Amino acid sequence: MQKNVKVIYPNRIESMEKQIKAIENDLENVSKYPKTFKITINGLDFTEEKEAGEALREVIKTQNQLNENPTIIGKFKGQEIFVRRNVFNETSIGLKGATTSEVPFKISDVGNIQRLASITENFHVEIEKTKLNIEDIRQQIKTTEVQLKKPFAYEAQLNKSLKEQQELKLKLEFADQLKEEKTIKRKRNKQ
Repeated sequence: MQKNVKVIYPNRIESMEKQIKAIENDLENVSKYPKTFKITINGLDFTEEKEAGEALREVIKTQNQLNENPTIIGKFKGQEIFVRRNVFNETSIGLKGATTSEVPFKISDVGNIQRLASITENFHVEIEKTKLNIEDIRQQIKTTEVQLKKPFAYEAQLNKSLKEQQELKLKLEFADQLKEEKTIKRKRNKQ
């Protein structure tokens, strides 16, 4: 528990604070772009979700080299659009800025574009979730510190049991030693 309070929890908080800064950086960059829809796929600009979704599907269809490593195929609101395929041959699309987020690639062309757009729209939510997680961890630290300050309820009983165990161990060692000495005496008497 002490390791949690001194090392693990503080490291988690530090990591989450870095994550918040990265998301805030992405949010700031995304907010510089107009609210009107514009996406670049394979070097072509699209202002309609349907056409953009069709272009996205075609690019993915022609990508034979897809693997676990993201392949950059465009830009959306300052974020790189990537596609990758996992070991189960499932395709994902995502956005990469200071942070990386991905969603599954589905059949619906418009739906795929909307899922990409929702990543940028959910930056506020991700920041709030992460802040709540930090508060939860801080509360866990406080709770653990209180528990560590409490005396061990069974300390007297434990000490008594340890003392009894030590006495039994000594008696057994003494009994073994007496038995060994008797065996040695018998062997001497027989000679």
